Amino acid sequence: MKSTSTKTGGAKKASTAARRKKTRKESYSLYIHRVLKQVHPDMAISKKAMKVMDDMICDVFHRIAATSKDCKGRSTLKQKEIQTAVKLTFSGTGDLEKHCVSEGTKAIGKFQASV
Repeated sequence: MKSTSTKTGGAKKASTAARRKKTRKESYSLYIHRVLKQVHPDMAISKKAMKVMDDMICDVFHRIAATSKDCKGRSTLKQKEIQTAVKLTFSGTGDLEKHCVSEGTKAIGKFQASV
């Protein structure tokens, strides 16, 4: 069995097992910033405003995911389930619902063309 001593002669700590892993928090702030710079290159966003935008996007994502899970009991979601969930989540908002569905369809087409 190999010795676990370091160059100084002391015993090596079992720090890798004792270290706590950082919990990852989902954040869309990088993508929000990229879109902001595409639309308005000379504008900036404060930390508070970024937090509000990030929370809103996370909330919408979780609402769509929960609605689509309720529509189908499977763990794998397909385009049709996501599209239905978006329609249900944004129903009653008028043009926003149609815009979301059309942008999602455009993104799926762009993705399938690249693969």
